[in-house]
Amino acid sequence: MTIVMFGGKRGGLQIKKHLNPIENLWAELKRYVRARRPTNLTQLQQLCQEEWAKIHSTYCGKLVEDYPKCLAQVKPFKCYKILIECM
Repeated sequence: MTIVMFGGKRGGLQIKKHLNPIENLWAELKRYVRARRPTNLTQLQQLCQEEWAKIHSTYCGKLVEDYPKCLAQVKPFKCYKILIECM
């Protein structure tokens, strides 16, 4: 889930942040798989499994650990509109 906030003094875009740690993890996996350019579904499945296995558990822990900090960054914004986009 991505939260995009509009409003404030200038009425423009103020912040765009992935607030759900799993979304950041999926984005990371997607980036690695895309870089390898799979050409068919079988290869896509294989590359997803290979790249998933390479993601270290400390990366996952860091995403969860940073979650409160991420929320604290978003909290002070007073917005007129919040748009929630599902990825």
